[in-house]
Order: sequence, then structure tokens, then C-alpha cells
Amino acid sequence: MKSFKHYITEVFDKPYKWRGGRLAKGSITPNNDGIPEDYVFKTSDGGLIELTASHFWMPAGEKLSFMVVEKEGHAVGIEFVKRKYKGTNRDRSTYGMTGEGDAMRIMATVLDIIGAIIKKHEPAMLYFSGDKDDKEKGGRVGAYKAIIKRFAGKAGYESITKEYSNKVSFQLVKK
Repeated sequence: MKSFKHYITEVFDKPYKWRGGRLAKGSITPNNDGIPEDYVFKTSDGGLIELTASHFWMPAGEKLSFMVVEKEGHAVGIEFVKRKYKGTNRDRSTYGMTGEGDAMRIMATVLDIIGAIIKKHEPAMLYFSGDKDDKEKGGRVGAYKAIIKRFAGKAGYESITKEYSNKVSFQLVKK
């Protein structure tokens, strides 16, 4: 019988195939913010995940989404959304956990993309946030915290988390 830890490790080893990310390495400077990189992958239930990595040069001490930037340099803002079009022309997008059983593999793929971004750009900081939603009982915020706890240090980043009444903001700062 597999342990829970082994199961989680195995799940994170099986991301979906993804494509995207066309920004040249090393192009972010104090005078040149980058062009956002777009990544995309399809899920087994027919959904489409779109991840955008926005590149900026951030001076230390600047206020960012209610947080103070800890380290000057190339910063990457991460945002992703799940789109569903099943049988309709209407876009039913969600930033929350869908409860459709694919969350672990989606998060594994997002983590794989973030790993590729780190390898390609070596940013001084990554940042993202998650909305608090009592109905989701943690939702993305809970998943983010678990993933950060497990992987940020291994990738050479220190995590800074700030909680507010309606959201949680995260900064991963290069050690």
C-alpha cells in the first residue's frame, strides 16, 4: 500500500503536457518590463487552463498587492484560470477549485510551468494571490500553501505570506 506522501509525490510527477512561454531569457531590466508569457494546457475533462506570467522589474520597498517588495529585481506575477466551453458559446471561467477531481494534476502542471519559468529567467521574486472563499474550505489558498511548503525551498526561494480578510498574497523571494 502506498503512503500518502508517496501518492502526493507521484501525482506531482504527472503534469499535463503544456505549451507556451516565448519570452527571451534575460530581457527584464529596470528600464524594460517584459511581455507577458502565456501558457496553455487541456485537462482530461475538456477544460482549458490558461496561465499568464507577467514580467516586471520591481524595486525593493515598492508596494505590490498590499505587500512590500522584499528584493529588487526581475519579478514574475503568476495568474491562471480554468475555462470551460462545454456545449455553449458562453465562457464559464473559474479561478477557484472546481471540485471535479483534477485539481492535483492541474496544480502539478502549474508547478511544472513555474519550474520552467524559474529555470529560464531566474527571477528574484514570483508573486501571486488567492481569494479566500469559505465555501471552498481553503480552495486554491490551501493548495498554494501546501505546494509552497513542499517546493519553494527546494527551488531556492523563501516564502512570504500575507493574509487579509478576502485574500492571501504570496511572494517567493530568491534566497
